[in-house]
Amino acid sequence: MKHKLLVIALCCLSLSSMAQSGIYISPLVDETGLDSKSVSYLESKLQSVISANGYSDFDGITRFVLAAKVIETHKDITPTTPSRISVELEVYLKTGDIVDNKVYGGTTLTLRGIGKSEQSAYTDAFKKIKPGNVEIQTLLNSFKDVISDYYTHHCDEITRKAQSTAQLGNYDEALFQLVSVPNVCQSCSDDCCAQAVTIYRQKIDAEGEQLLRQATLKWQTSKDKATAIAVANLLLQIAPRSSAYPKSQQLQGEIEQKLDADALKEWQMKMKEYDDKQQFKMGILDAVKAIGVAWGEHQPQSITKNIVRLWF
Repeated sequence: MKHKLLVIALCCLSLSSMAQSGIYISPLVDETGLDSKSVSYLESKLQSVISANGYSDFDGITRFVLAAKVIETHKDITPTTPSRISVELEVYLKTGDIVDNKVYGGTTLTLRGIGKSEQSAYTDAFKKIKPGNVEIQTLLNSFKDVISDYYTHHCDEITRKAQSTAQLGNYDEALFQLVSVPNVCQSCSDDCCAQAVTIYRQKIDAEGEQLLRQATLKWQTSKDKATAIAVANLLLQIAPRSSAYPKSQQLQGEIEQKLDADALKEWQMKMKEYDDKQQFKMGILDAVKAIGVAWGEHQPQSITKNIVRLWF
């Protein structure tokens, strides 16, 4: 019991340290009318503004975003040699929740830029977006209060949803839901940390049992050298903390007894390679975060961007 409490406590410390202020805000740009380089540059600029004001961007899109839409209000070609393109842009910024599809605030920046091309003129204009801009700081500070209030009053809903998601076997998605919760509400953060550890164990137990069944069936079918190597590839995927791990070690011992000297040497080399890699592997706390982050990174952003497009 003491060990479990220690793991939960460490989890809370680890996840809480992910953010500067504990607030995750992702930049998102409506791509309408912009080329890919301009979109990428503007998102990068907004990210630097978010970070400079003490907020953090989670890997992958979170539910809370700082969205932008750019409207070109004027463009001119200078009479100089060589000629230059000058533009005047209205950059509309809005803060909102893409899950509940709610807009909480907004402001507008008027920017001017000049360059050899339209793309370079846009880049020059975007460079004028500064972290110290009063309108942006006011917008983000107001958004912080909204986010803090959300997690204070919706924590039970978050943990119930994660539990239901895990019960469907979608463990990675459930972990993403939990590790993306900031530490603005300590009790909520603690609850999410504890549940993340529980769901992680459920994940590795379920996956370990499945791998063990596959390995056992394969070994029972044929007990030659080639099969042994194939079984090893399955057993090496079972997490050491999985409830299936002790049985996998028993199967490993059984296989070693059946192999001749050459086959046993190859088998042991494969196992040694695995042991060496384990020295660099993550612990349970980093593993929880990594799984959640990986799930978030691989989600299509098309739906999210369609939601944000309707905000403007």
